[in-house]
Amino acid sequence: MLHFLHAAKPDSERLVRELDALSIGDPADRSEFTLARIAREADRMAQADPAMAESVRGILAALRWDVERLDRHFERALQLAAPGAAPTVLFNHAVALERVHRIEQAAARAAAAVDLSPEDLEQLRGALWLGLRAGRLDLAHDLLARLARAAEQRVAQDEAAARILRRLEQAGGQGAVRAAFAAVHELLARKRVVTRRTGLWLGPEEEVGYVHEAWMSASAAAGLNEAIAAAMTDRTLVPEPAMRTITAYAVGLIADSETAPDERLPASVHAG
Repeated sequence: MLHFLHAAKPDSERLVRELDALSIGDPADRSEFTLARIAREADRMAQADPAMAESVRGILAALRWDVERLDRHFERALQLAAPGAAPTVLFNHAVALERVHRIEQAAARAAAAVDLSPEDLEQLRGALWLGLRAGRLDLAHDLLARLARAAEQRVAQDEAAARILRRLEQAGGQGAVRAAFAAVHELLARKRVVTRRTGLWLGPEEEVGYVHEAWMSASAAAGLNEAIAAAMTDRTLVPEPAMRTITAYAVGLIADSETAPDERLPASVHAG
């Protein structure tokens, strides 16, 4: 799953939802006119809510794959955040980093948000899954333990996280898993793959699958999957047990056709 931005104040809710939709939507919809309008809205809110304005600028930088500016704006947002708003800024920073496949940094920022707001179960669960997707099994262990203490009862996604964590540990431990997932995300970042949905799950033989539904054609996804397989099976990164246990692939969302960009629609394309 992808995680969603949090609005610190009700009047920023609409803009946050629009940015969320842009960040996981078809890149063809990211017109410079739209981005310029959002930048002007950030300028207008700067006096009333400077931290949110900087956060919006950071998310706009993520939409342009400018990680340096992304980090700079969120660091400024954290400095300007009102008392009690720092967890929201940190979690939004994590989400923006997730969108550009800086998954380890995203997990670290989400964990920092949890440290400041341990009672926020939504952020706690978000940080847990980011930790798993980064291969940070130590962090996932810690967050799962915190969740057990904070939540009155486990929900289905908590049970799934615990099972996936156990299987990843059996697959080769943190070093192997972290290297494998880092290879995938470095490739996705280099190719600037926009992911609409992503997730980890257990297959029928307890293998761990890691899927990315991406805005690309099925044929482009097939080519990307070859590159993912090559990255993950590099013997300098991933030992044999982990190679047999962990699979990762992209699923194309745009049908192969000669249609114009504004006529493209998500297609139901499955890979296994």
